Amino acid sequence: MHSRALVFQPSPKPYADILLNMAAMLFNIGYLSDAEFLLTQSNIISPNGVLQLFLLGNVKHSLGHVQESVALYRQCLKLQPQFQLAKKALMELGDMSPDTDSSLSMLYSGLRANIGLVFIAAGILLFFTPSSKDTQTSTKKKKRRR
Repeated sequence: MHSRALVFQPSPKPYADILLNMAAMLFNIGYLSDAEFLLTQSNIISPNGVLQLFLLGNVKHSLGHVQESVALYRQCLKLQPQFQLAKKALMELGDMSPDTDSSLSMLYSGLRANIGLVFIAAGILLFFTPSSKDTQTSTKKKKRRR
C-alpha cells in the first residue's frame, strides 16, 4: 500500500516549479508574505534553483529586507555567474562590486596567474634592449669609420 503512494507522489523538481509559479503569481498581485512562504518551501526542495532565489530576493526587497535580498542575488550569481537579472538588481541596489562581477574577477585572477610571465617578458626586454652606453659607443665607432 505504501509503495503505491510513493509511486504517485510528485517528484520534487516539478513540485518546486509549481511552488515557484504560484509564488510568482502571488508576488505579482501583492501577497508578499504568501509568496515568501512558497518560495522558501520551493528553495528547500530545490536549493540551487536560481529563479527561486532571484524571486525570493525580489520579495525580500519588496518587504524592506535589503540585506537579505542582496545575499540572495549574490547567491544567484554564484550559481549562475551570467544571470543578468541578478546583476541588474544588485546594480540598482548599488551593491555591484568587483567580487560579484564575474568578468572583473576573471580579469583579476588572470592577471594574478600571469604576473610571473609579465616579469619574465620585462626581463627579456631589458636584457636584449641596448643600454644608452652601448648606443653611445656604437655611434662613436661609426664616426671613426668615416
